[in-house]
This record gives sequence, structure tokens and C-alpha cells, in this order.
Amino acid sequence: MTETSRSGYERRANLPGRGRMTGLARTPASSLPVPVIALAIGLLLPSTASFYVGDLRIDGTRLVLFAILPALLMRAMSGRFRWQYFDYAILGHAIYMVLAMMVNQGLFGGLKSGGVVAFEAMGGYFCARLCFTNIGAIQKFLKLMASLYVVIASLLVVEIVTQKNIIRDIFSAVADADFNLNSKSRFGLLRPVGPFPHSIHAGVFCSAFFAMFWMGLKGGGRLAGSLASIVGVGVSLSSGPLLALVMQVGLIVYRAIMKTFKGVRYWRLLLIAVIGAIAFIETFSNRGFVLFLVQNVTFDPWTGFYRTLIWDYGMNSVVAHPLFGIGFSEWARAGWMHGSVDTFWLLTAMRYGLPCLILMVAGIALIYRNVAISAREVTDPRWKGLCLGWVFAMTAFLFAGITVHFWANIYVLFFFLLGMGASMSEIMLKAARNGREPQPKKARRA
Repeated sequence: MTETSRSGYERRANLPGRGRMTGLARTPASSLPVPVIALAIGLLLPSTASFYVGDLRIDGTRLVLFAILPALLMRAMSGRFRWQYFDYAILGHAIYMVLAMMVNQGLFGGLKSGGVVAFEAMGGYFCARLCFTNIGAIQKFLKLMASLYVVIASLLVVEIVTQKNIIRDIFSAVADADFNLNSKSRFGLLRPVGPFPHSIHAGVFCSAFFAMFWMGLKGGGRLAGSLASIVGVGVSLSSGPLLALVMQVGLIVYRAIMKTFKGVRYWRLLLIAVIGAIAFIETFSNRGFVLFLVQNVTFDPWTGFYRTLIWDYGMNSVVAHPLFGIGFSEWARAGWMHGSVDTFWLLTAMRYGLPCLILMVAGIALIYRNVAISAREVTDPRWKGLCLGWVFAMTAFLFAGITVHFWANIYVLFFFLLGMGASMSEIMLKAARNGREPQPKKARRA
């Protein structure tokens, strides 16, 4: 097909009535849903700036979730949303959280504390699941996040250089916000927190979309988002986010190198290598793979040792309370240890029980399976890159959860990313199987 005829095809694809259809070829006419825009901005509102409605604390992200709830319910009841197995698993995870909290704290206490956490999880997940109905909206969301990344990275740089939190100064005039609570020094520098409750959350946020920026965008958005991600992770001075960023870079480089070898199933080779490395560490290390990672991937040896103690005492708690956990009760530990548990996966099992963790892991595995199938089904390299970018970013997020606990903004972002992957894979599979996917250049010339 000549350039002239290709331009004519593109013009016809964008005619009124065609551009609004769901499918990969119609993405230029898509728009970004308002609830997604609101939540993206809400993720950057300080969680420490809050107010109370009775006994319920409302921070910026929760306020946005309550505001967009009517729109999400209307979309859910429109009849166009089809439940999948992974949706049931994630919903089951949230319901079990409430049930576990009711067992540990009574009916009303469990409904209150468990319901709030479940609401954050389901609000983030179903915002992405219900609002992303075409790939164009996902791409526009990535462009929006790239712009927000530039803003956040700039504020973090200003904070680490001047030791002045601009966001704190703005919100302290309207709310009771203590941004210095979790600001600590490392390498002689004050670790910036930005709008997040902890500096490590600032790093996790800045690492979350790197692979999707690099593989799902082009031009200025790709460059700005990727550079802002690197800068934000760097100034956070946190080992967990740095590991997540390095992992994404490694996966991108690995794919670029292995693509030159035709006919090689390089993802299968990588999976075998990873499983072999884990088996080797489990066999020849007296701590096991998880504790090996926890103890060695850190800037501070004392931090690694302390995290090992957390895992030891935390696993004892899981074994003692496997079904419903301990809720928000104190967990058994050495008297000199503080109460925080710096690992998302372990704390989930400790608070809500193993069945709750298993439901979430099952939902994540099913979403991964769907995204992997969609990456195999689509032929256009742009959409395949977007799928793999999500896989790389989500994999790094999951590994970061071994040494980082997610709460507030980052907790909502975690479930939002899961919903985003679920919707993206469903859109691509449907479009590819209905023949709406744009053909690669070789097929067009033929």
C-alpha cells in the first residue's frame, strides 16, 4: 500500500461514527474518562492531609474515590461490563478482608476498618476495569501520567536540594498534614516524600510506569515519562524502588537483545533461568529465596537484618492464625521492635489470613495469563509492546512488595494497575479476534 493510499485509509478510519468504535484501529478518536483523570490527580493528593467524618478518616484519594463512585456504579450497571474469573478473584479478596476484620474486631469494627481498605482496593481496580474500554484511552492515560511524573519528580528534586516540601506548605494551610513524620536521612541527604506518606512510596510511585512509558509511548511522552521516572526513583534513595526500576530496565534490554534471535522462545528461557536461580538459592541458602532477597537488596545492612526478623516473626504469626489473621492487633515480636511490617505480601497474610492472600494471587495470575495471551495474539508491535510494558512494570511492582508495604495512594495505585492490565488484555483480545487490529507494515505492502 502506498503512502497516499495509507493516508486515505487513516482518514476513513477517523470518520464520525467509526472513531468511537472499540478496537485498536479506532484509538485516535478515544477520550480519557473523567473518573480516570480524577483518580490520577487524587493519587497525588497528600494522604496525610485529611479530615474526619465521624470516626472515618477521609484523605485526598478516598475523597476522589467517593466522588467517582456514582459514575463507576452507572458504568457497572450499564450492561456492557462482563465479569471475568479474575474479577471474581479480586472481589473475593476484598470481601474476605472485610470478613477477616469482622472476625478479629467484631461486626461494626470489622465493617468499618475492613470496609475502608476493601473500598480503596475495589475503587482503584474497578475504576480502571470499567473506564478503560479502548487502547486509545490507555495511551492517553499514560501521557497524562508522564506529565504528572515530570511534576512529581521536579518537586522531589526541589525537596532534596532545598529540604523544603512545597506540597506540605500548600496543604498545611488547609489541613493537618505532617509531612516530616517519615522523612529520614540517607547518605547525608534528607529523603524527599513529596505528597506521599513515606519516601519509599515516592520511589515506588515513580518506578510504577517506567516500562509502560518506554514501550507504550513514543516521542516526547516516552522520553519525559521515562526520565522523570529515573530521576524520581534516584532521589528517593530507596533500595526497593531502585530494584523495581532496574528490573524493568533489565527486562527491556533482555527483550531487545533476544529479539535478534529468530525462533528462540526467549521468555521460556528466562522463566527457566529464574526458576533455576530460585531453586538454587532455596537449596543452598539457609535463609531461602525471599529472606535472601530481603536481607541483601538494601543499602543498609542493619535494614536487611531487621527485615529478616520481621519475616521470622511475621511467618510465625501466619502459622498461628492462618485463616483470618490478626487484623490490626499487635503481632508477637521482640520487645524492642516497632510495629510496622515492611512487606506487602506478608502483612496481607498476617492481617487477613492466607485465603485472602491466595485469592489476590489467583486474580493476579489470571490477569497475567490474559495479558500474556493478548501479547501473543496481537501482531502489531506497538500493542505487543504495550502488553509487555505492563507485564514488566507489574512484575517489578510485585517484587517491590517483598520489601515495601503498600498503603494509602500506592495501595490504590497497585489495584488500579491490576484493573488496567485486565481491561487492556480484554480489549486487545477482542479486537484481534474480530479482525480490527491494524496490520503490520509488511502485511499492508502485501
